[in-house]
Amino acid sequence: MRRWFFALMLATVSLSAAQIETISKAEGILRYEDLQSFKSLFGIQSFLETGTYAGNTTAVASRVYPHVYSVEIFKPLYDRAKIRFATTPNVHLYFGDTCVVLQNMIRDSLPKRLYWLDAHSSGGGTGGTPGFSPILAELGQIYDLGDVDSVILIDDMRGMCHCDSRTNLPLREIIDKIKSIDSHLAFYSIGDIGIIYSESLYPSIQVTDLVKAASISRFFDSEEEDTALLTQLIDAESVIAKTTSKDKEGQNFRKLVGFVNRNELGGEVIYLLWNGLYELENKNYTAAINDLQLVANSFYYHWRVDAYLVKALYANGQIQSARDLFQDIRSKNPVILKKILGSAYNAVSK
Repeated sequence: MRRWFFALMLATVSLSAAQIETISKAEGILRYEDLQSFKSLFGIQSFLETGTYAGNTTAVASRVYPHVYSVEIFKPLYDRAKIRFATTPNVHLYFGDTCVVLQNMIRDSLPKRLYWLDAHSSGGGTGGTPGFSPILAELGQIYDLGDVDSVILIDDMRGMCHCDSRTNLPLREIIDKIKSIDSHLAFYSIGDIGIIYSESLYPSIQVTDLVKAASISRFFDSEEEDTALLTQLIDAESVIAKTTSKDKEGQNFRKLVGFVNRNELGGEVIYLLWNGLYELENKNYTAAINDLQLVANSFYYHWRVDAYLVKALYANGQIQSARDLFQDIRSKNPVILKKILGSAYNAVSK
């Protein structure tokens, strides 16, 4: 886990609609306040971490949970952690590959568990195989042992994308894995962290409309052309477009675009799309066009992005450019094109 990871909102969960808790990550570690929230919201007893690294998250977790278990594959980091936690009796360290060792950690620990999955290789000074993600193997071990009442956090979601050939683990594989295990398992993500838990076992946990909308947008598979799913997607992105900074959730969400490098787009490109939708909704057409053009020219391309761009160009008075671009996508789903373009559809389709 890299030290400089930015603070991002994962999701908003609450015991009631008025009790919102924001799960976030600051300075590369999970915050004490958020771990406390998990303890109270889900009744967590044990914290299981894959990828000890410097042990900073391990240290925070040891102040919250009675039992903390952490595995590290890189021997120098494991040895340092052994020294650091030599006098911390509730921290249990393991050396080895999480794809093999996690099942032992599960057997050694008490339910209910909070998993922090962050064991992928992160360059120099870390272990693991570059380009390989252990997430599927870890999920397999967790659920093969019947641990469906625990909560799973997956770090570095920006490195996972349906359409990004550079990703070490496409989202569709994680989603397919979850669906094959239990239909009641929910998977949400806004920022750099994803959360999985059983909605049937925790019916009191409420997820906000923004979290649902952002998750639908992020998890949409660009190869999907089903009209019903596309309609759900456009409705979700309409919710995102209308997000303001009037409350804490909106403020955190609006900050996400600040982590986009427009000169070298990675998985954070989804934040740029969301910002373009926001700018379009607020009639900042030039800003919307700039953002949407970058998204359209990236690995993330999907024809709906061009449709949003057509709408922005038309609203900005660039009628011919809008019509020219529309010609490239006019053969796509007419129901969805009309839903996105609204009253501009007839004008640009001439």
